[in-house]
Amino acid sequence: MAEHLPLCAATEDLLPGPCRSCAWWQTAGIARVSPTTAATVRTRWTAALEQEWGCPGIIRKQVDTHRQPGTSTSWVVHYAPASRLPRLRDLLMTQMAEDAVFLFCLRGEGVTDARNASMLLHLALKRLKQQHSREAYAFAHLEGGTPWDENCEFFSRVFLQENGFEELHNYGDVVLMRVDLRTLLSVLAPLENALKRLLHSEPNPSPAAWSSRGPA
Repeated sequence: MAEHLPLCAATEDLLPGPCRSCAWWQTAGIARVSPTTAATVRTRWTAALEQEWGCPGIIRKQVDTHRQPGTSTSWVVHYAPASRLPRLRDLLMTQMAEDAVFLFCLRGEGVTDARNASMLLHLALKRLKQQHSREAYAFAHLEGGTPWDENCEFFSRVFLQENGFEELHNYGDVVLMRVDLRTLLSVLAPLENALKRLLHSEPNPSPAAWSSRGPA
């Protein structure tokens, strides 16, 4: 059984273990901060953004009711205004629009499954559309990698292309990609229909009832 929860200060304990002690996107510079410092930075960043803009991501909590009752695993995808991500100052060579939103760090624990990863990404895109965001951006590896491995700071280029993103700029070994959320339904409908056929069930409902305290 799976449920989707907004990423906020109250749900951070449900994040995959490595995420709770990582603040790569929330900091800048070459050296990574220590896990303890990262956990503090992440919590403060999440709480502030939750109040000013809205919850910066979605957590998928999967409860195992068959093999080990009560055991749960989780997946997460993050998103935030570009202006609230210090790491972008190290990555971008161009100025982003004031309302630009970035997706980053799709990571899970347990069985790695591209279908679940796609469904979680689709929920994130729908959520951003509901917040009146017009477009979303993400960085991807040019070659190799998966959206859930240990190098989770960037997505897989193939993964994003398969889910409606287009390439904008090449920055060496990574590429900036974009999806127009105004045409989201036409992009996602065939993808979700394919997922339905594979999973033999309807995708989890979009978290449309989540409230946002500010515009995207």
